[in-house]
Amino acid sequence: MIEENIFLEKIRRRIKEIRKEKGITMQELADHSNVSKGLICQIEKGVSRPSLHMLLRIINSLDVDLNIFFNQLH
Repeated sequence: MIEENIFLEKIRRRIKEIRKEKGITMQELADHSNVSKGLICQIEKGVSRPSLHMLLRIINSLDVDLNIFFNQLH
């Protein structure tokens, strides 16, 4: 459970980091991912856990290769 939480925290931080690096607002990411801005906010804060399907949509909306996204988790 602890390792899973650490992994989810890394995913959360990476989504926020990439979004900010690309100058994308939460609303823009939400619109491109077909989810609500509130949900993006909850994911970035660690309040909500995205499903695998939702996570893939968010990563695709950030225009990042899936392998690169997961290889760059730190």
